Amino acid sequence: MKHSVIMAAYNAAAYINQSVGSVLSQLGVSDEIIVVDDGSIDATVEMVMQMGDQRIKLLRQENNAGIAAARNRGLEVFSGDYVHFLDHDDLWSAGRLAVLAECLDPPQPPQPPRPDIVSGWVEHFYCESLSADQRAQYYLPPTQAASLPASVVIRREIVQQTGLFDVSLSSGEFVDYLSRAMALSVGWIKLDQVLFLRRIHGNNHTLTDQGSQSAYLSVIRRHMQRRLGRTEQPHLQPHLQPQATQQQLDTQTGVADTESESYPSVNNSGRGDTP
Repeated sequence: MKHSVIMAAYNAAAYINQSVGSVLSQLGVSDEIIVVDDGSIDATVEMVMQMGDQRIKLLRQENNAGIAAARNRGLEVFSGDYVHFLDHDDLWSAGRLAVLAECLDPPQPPQPPRPDIVSGWVEHFYCESLSADQRAQYYLPPTQAASLPASVVIRREIVQQTGLFDVSLSSGEFVDYLSRAMALSVGWIKLDQVLFLRRIHGNNHTLTDQGSQSAYLSVIRRHMQRRLGRTEQPHLQPHLQPQATQQQLDTQTGVADTESESYPSVNNSGRGDTP
């Protein structure tokens, strides 16, 4: 089984070594991490190139187009059986792939059909650069179950049928993506183990995006339209070549719990806010 990890990065020099390192320490020789640099103006690209690991695929976008567009670039080239997403300042939890292997590739027969989606818990932590006064300004949520980009892994065929992220959304694009995937009546396993660590540093996208409320309202409206069986907007139709799906597991209903990306929003000039 091959794993593909897609990491959108913008001005990520402060975090990229630690984030990529948390992934590489667990990947197998045939796995891949696709780092999509979204027009960084710091040393992000140079730092990734210096890692010198053949499992890293570095893609570069000349201009900052936003996290949805960067993830789409990764979706166009991934080759794994399962797709993971990780923000450039977050970390995989130790033993993540070992935990996932128990349900993605169980060693003992009989082997059930592989799940379409697996999700787990997130543990939040303060960035070491934050002072005590700064930490007091930001709420540190408890360890919790969540449907966040890095706490979810999606089977290749479901990704291909779901298509690309909606680049018109400044926030909530992953909730929207999961809603579209769920419309396929996917089999979803929810684990009670931590799958990633989310860094709170004050410039997290959900803390700085002024348009997030309207974006999330749009996502909710679209989700309800799908539940009512209305036709999908043309620009949300799958853009990836679909493959035959395997037998489905139990049907998952409802909308994703929440979402958080530590990625800059794109302003009117096309340049995101610097983390």
